[in-house]
Amino acid sequence: MALVDGADGFDPRALPEDSLRHLVWARCADAEGALAAADILVRDVNYAALVLDLRGLRERALRQLPAAGWHRLQRAAEHGAAAVLVQTPFPLVPAVPLRLSLDSPLALATCRLARSDLIARMPASLVRGHAEETRELAG
Repeated sequence: MALVDGADGFDPRALPEDSLRHLVWARCADAEGALAAADILVRDVNYAALVLDLRGLRERALRQLPAAGWHRLQRAAEHGAAAVLVQTPFPLVPAVPLRLSLDSPLALATCRLARSDLIARMPASLVRGHAEETRELAG
């Protein structure tokens, strides 16, 4: 798994050491660097998942990211093997097939729960593409 940490906010001490063996962590200083790192990593066939975490960056910087960068990342993800998750504080990425919106924050410790318990505690909305229709995910 690869994590592109746009705001350098990831704390590796929050995870068990054996989990970190399977993580490539790219620490970035700004939004442009994070998008560029994600573009490189999504093309690497060694990763099953790529997380681009842009939370913690200024909204203005995120909104100034060029649309061409997002489309390039989307095309690379479509032709690659890795699943891509982009974490943003507001809807930002154009032309995505699915948008999952968490209605309240979850603590990292909830990831250790059983899947059914985690889903029950996760108040979220699933939006397909740019559609207005929202489906509640309930446990």
